[in-house]
Amino acid sequence: MADADAGPSKPPVSKTPKATYTYGNKELDAPAYAEALKSAKARGSASWWSFFTVILTERVVKLKCTICGEVLGAKNPSATAPNHLKKHSKAADKAQEGKRNWSLWGNIFTKARNRLGKERAEKLIYIRQNRKALQMERGGKDEEVLMQLLEGLDVQGE
Repeated sequence: MADADAGPSKPPVSKTPKATYTYGNKELDAPAYAEALKSAKARGSASWWSFFTVILTERVVKLKCTICGEVLGAKNPSATAPNHLKKHSKAADKAQEGKRNWSLWGNIFTKARNRLGKERAEKLIYIRQNRKALQMERGGKDEEVLMQLLEGLDVQGE
């Protein structure tokens, strides 16, 4: 019965360590670190910030990807975020190529060229897509590059 005489009981001690984050040279608790990350995002200090939001849950700071919704740890956001975005960059590059290609088709098929055949349109698209690349690569004049592209089409078409 010595326990009854021991006096008032103490509140239970939390065994969960308090999360601390290093930002610059400072040790910050979770709310302060979240605010520091939000201010870095507002400053636009890195381009990848536009794809992430800072979340503070249960005294833990996380980054949420606005593209796929995945939640990532925020201990080292300058390494975590760019690595995550690499997953999305391949899909974005393919989408950008498709947009460029449709734009070229839109520039080829105008009201003046509404009776242009598919084969001829494909040749024009091929020339337009590759003209600048060949011109930069070979340093030739525009006429020379066009002749090379047209010769390549004649060989492929036969």
